[in-house]
Amino acid sequence: MLRSEIRSRDDSHGSSLEVLVETVRDLAVGEFTANPRDASKVLLRPGMGLLRKIAMFAVAEAIRRRVGEGLDTSGLVEVAKPLLEDDSSDDIYLRVEYAELAQEVGAVNPAALNGVTGFIASCYERDLQWMRERLTDEDSGEKATEEQIHERADRYKLNPPGVSGDFLV
Repeated sequence: MLRSEIRSRDDSHGSSLEVLVETVRDLAVGEFTANPRDASKVLLRPGMGLLRKIAMFAVAEAIRRRVGEGLDTSGLVEVAKPLLEDDSSDDIYLRVEYAELAQEVGAVNPAALNGVTGFIASCYERDLQWMRERLTDEDSGEKATEEQIHERADRYKLNPPGVSGDFLV
C-alpha cells in the first residue's frame, strides 16, 4: 500500500502519486458529505484496496464534519455499516481507517456497530487459520502449537499492527 494512513498530509509531496491520493481523498470527503450512496458506488469497487481505504477515511471525515455542523448523519451511517462488516475490510492496510470509521459511527449511532462483533470474530477465525497454515512448529506438539497460535492471534487482536491508540473504545 502506498501509505500507512490516508489522513497523513505532507506539504513536501514526494511524488505525483501522493498528490493524486490526497486529491482523491479530499474530493471523496466532499462527495460522501453530499451524496454518500453515489460516492460509495464509485469508490467501493472490488479489488481496489486504496480506494476502499480512501472511502473509509472519507466517510469518517464526512461524519465528523456533519456532526460539527449539526447535520444528519444517517445516510453516512448506512454507507459505513457495510464497510465495517464486509470481508474486504479485513486487511492490515485498512486497520487505521477501519478503527477511525468505527469510532465515528459509534459516536453517532452505537447500534450501527452491532455487525462489527461478527466481523471481528470472523477476522479472528481467518487469522487463526492463516497462522495454523504457516506457523506450525513440527518440533512442538499439536496442543502446544495451537496454544501458541491462539496466543499470537489474541495478541494481534488486542494490538493490531498499524493501529496506535484506543480507536474502538
